Amino acid sequence: MIYRDIFEHEQLVNRSDGVVAAVFIAGEQVWDGAHFTPALGQKRLGRALRAG
Repeated sequence: MIYRDIFEHEQLVNRSDGVVAAVFIAGEQVWDGAHFTPALGQKRLGRALRAG
């Protein structure tokens, strides 16, 4: 864990390989467990949430 000023909170920064099998943003897979998919950085995958 490290403290991240930008989040004003601690963040886990080290994990064993294979812990995260897949990541989806707005229903689009962007991580397949080993690599980023072409969708990341190429397609609009939602929007940032603003503090209200």
